[in-house]
Amino acid sequence: MSTPDDPTTPGPPDPYDPAATPPPGAAPPPPPPPPPPYGSQPGAPPPYGQQPPYGQQPQYGQPQYGQQPYGQGQYGQGQYGQGQYGQGQYGQPPYGGGYPVSVGTNGFAIASLICAFLCTPLGLVFGLIAKSQIKQTGQGGDGLATAGIVLSVVFIVLTIIGLASGIATFHASTS
Repeated sequence: MSTPDDPTTPGPPDPYDPAATPPPGAAPPPPPPPPPPYGSQPGAPPPYGQQPPYGQQPQYGQPQYGQQPYGQGQYGQGQYGQGQYGQGQYGQPPYGGGYPVSVGTNGFAIASLICAFLCTPLGLVFGLIAKSQIKQTGQGGDGLATAGIVLSVVFIVLTIIGLASGIATFHASTS
């Protein structure tokens, strides 16, 4: 019977033994990590302000490389969440107001462009309403409203010219 300390007992090959060969098709094991520098304890974190060796994460509670420790401001910021010139931190809106909210495209602007082709006078009215609403609310669609107004005016003018020339032609042919 063999004991665990018996050197004749076959076991897994020693990865640090150069005479041991890995089984066919197996990748060789990675090399062992380098020994720690002289004077440091194994497993101790690197000195403050130095980046840890490649592939190692810094210890919990220590700032990452290039980061300021907690409580110290950066680039003129004060402590405790106040930014420079009384501004809030983390994208908070400034005191006394918020950011403008764009709610999308104005519905009258879309209707103005559509009605410019289908019902020209209605397209003109919807375009003018849309321009005033966009000015008040800051919504999108200013270009659509302008296009609806311009197309409506052009179609109204062409309609008037066409009617005038039709009437003139009718009166000329009947006289």
